[in-house]
Amino acid sequence: MATFGHRSDIISDTRQGASKVLEGHAQLLAAKAAWDRGISQQIIDASGTDPKAVGYAANDFAGHEGLVKADIVKALGVALDNLTALLMSADGKKFEDIAQ
Repeated sequence: MATFGHRSDIISDTRQGASKVLEGHAQLLAAKAAWDRGISQQIIDASGTDPKAVGYAANDFAGHEGLVKADIVKALGVALDNLTALLMSADGKKFEDIAQ
């Protein structure tokens, strides 16, 4: 059987995790707002298909190897929409209830 301290740590970790999910959601919403205001047109794609990409230095994904613009589009599109829907649902509201 777990000790009181361990059980308390699990509850605390769960609350902190819920807080991080909500904070992450807020960050993603802010990023999407900037993306939708035109940042997306300015970003040079790492896929090599972007006509603005001339050499590695022109790649806005330098330091983010493995990502391409389509990954960001998907994360800020359907994935964020689904996360928002979950957080707005009755079950998702529990994150707010337990967040620290």
